[in-house]
Amino acid sequence: MPTGPPTILLVDDEYAALEVLELLLRGEGFEVVTASDGQQALDVVGQRHVDLVITDYKMPGMDGLELCERLQADPRFSSIPIFMTSATYVLEKSPPAGVVRFVQKPIKWVALLAQIRSTLTNRSTV
Repeated sequence: MPTGPPTILLVDDEYAALEVLELLLRGEGFEVVTASDGQQALDVVGQRHVDLVITDYKMPGMDGLELCERLQADPRFSSIPIFMTSATYVLEKSPPAGVVRFVQKPIKWVALLAQIRSTLTNRSTV
């Protein structure tokens, strides 16, 4: 396990949303990498260690659901916790495989930060 701050991969096709969340997370001491779609996200996790993925649900090409499925299907990445965000999709049943949190947009920053810290802390004690 790499030392240093946890690395969070942000995946969203909306640049403004990506940039704001990236700045907030960096300000809290996290290492942040970004991708604008599911395929770029898969490329990132294939090239570097990622502690948590926060992905938007609706994106062109590979959406958040397919990204979750692909990460879960690969034993190298299946243990990475995933948060899924959406402004339009409403979670009516249990989250898709691998998704530990579903976050409705607009994102409530304080709640999201607490959920991230809790997830990363619980993961490091397992």
